[in-house]
Amino acid sequence: MRVREIFKSLQGEGIDVCLPTVFVRLEGCNLHPNGCSWCDTPYAQGNGGREVVSSEVVNLVERLSNGCKRVCITGGEPLYQLLDLEDLVDRFKFRDYFVEIFTNATLEPPSWFLFVDSWVPDIKCPSSGVHRQCLKGRWLEVVRDCDLVKFVVSNQEDLDYVSETLRDSSRHVPIALSPMFPNCPDSQFGEVLMSRRRWLQTVWEFCVKHNYRYSFQVHKLVYGNRRRV
Repeated sequence: MRVREIFKSLQGEGIDVCLPTVFVRLEGCNLHPNGCSWCDTPYAQGNGGREVVSSEVVNLVERLSNGCKRVCITGGEPLYQLLDLEDLVDRFKFRDYFVEIFTNATLEPPSWFLFVDSWVPDIKCPSSGVHRQCLKGRWLEVVRDCDLVKFVVSNQEDLDYVSETLRDSSRHVPIALSPMFPNCPDSQFGEVLMSRRRWLQTVWEFCVKHNYRYSFQVHKLVYGNRRRV
């Protein structure tokens, strides 16, 4: 399978935010090269990674984990390497890892969906430019209480889209809204953060009103736009 990086950090978002986690970032995405307009991992879309067999991935994670039994598989788009991903999940589960997978929700949930401890499908909003490719109805059908449906929102149109999408769904599922934060040099991070403060507050108030989780990428507050944190 094509792997971009493996590292240990704290989970920066999702249901288990701030828990120690080993990250496996796979390379390649089905939306590349005309993907999401606010993708924050464009370096994982190309050919900078390396081919690694799933058994070696597990061994690398074991060496890094220092007893941490949580692994987050992300990308790129993990489901873009479906067969290899299934084998990798099997190997982690055999070793009693808690497995979380982040997906862009534009590919079908796999037949082995229930073997994964937690899924985080990112339902694309209009500002992403790819919302029409998102299989939002399909993912909203299958997610469980242990999963988290995420919407990255950039403007009022996106908030309206969230309301419309969830109004059409008959299921009550865990929902998180993540205000879009532009990629910027570390030296400008504080300035950009303050310039987006009103929007961060708008999303916060929307979450309070609708009983949704607010999801800001904590690692960016701590390190800015650095990788492997």
